[in-house]
Amino acid sequence: MSFFKYLLLISSCMVLFCGSKITDAIKEYQYTEPCMNGYYLVMRDSHYGLISSDGKEIIPSKYELIYFLTEDVVAAHLDLCWYFFEIGGKLIGQEYGPSDKDVEVLLSDVHNIQLDNMKSWEGIVEGFERFCERCAFEEASFTTMAMSCDSLRFVISQAEGQMSEVQRRRIKQAYRAYLERRRDL
Repeated sequence: MSFFKYLLLISSCMVLFCGSKITDAIKEYQYTEPCMNGYYLVMRDSHYGLISSDGKEIIPSKYELIYFLTEDVVAAHLDLCWYFFEIGGKLIGQEYGPSDKDVEVLLSDVHNIQLDNMKSWEGIVEGFERFCERCAFEEASFTTMAMSCDSLRFVISQAEGQMSEVQRRRIKQAYRAYLERRRDL
């Protein structure tokens, strides 16, 4: 058998296997409809959810409405509240409002939530940088370290969303500088 025929046979088997997984997953739902990027809108007990092409539940079937706002943000409505999810199912935030909100308003809502999250994480990053700066020297007191650490821990526990890659790099850079200063003591 030629390599080309072998490759064709393997890819055909993969398509059949993946197709059977989604077919099995679809059987659990009353309604399914293919959406963007290989995801499926599904309905169970008159509530909508989202599953991936391999049948994994991304957003549980408990919402009255679900929309793709962008290729990587999904909006779901339940009990006068809009929930915004990343495509992987992680909650970005929520905003109260009726189910007939205009898509442009929803896009604005999620944008504002993301900006608020970014600002929140910016404060955390700045706090961590100050912590590393203050605690890197020999004369830094344990009390100052503990208070700074407790304060950061509290702020992080209240934060929503995720820090940006730039913020993540700043955290790593501040920590490396802290370790270098402590190593020299």
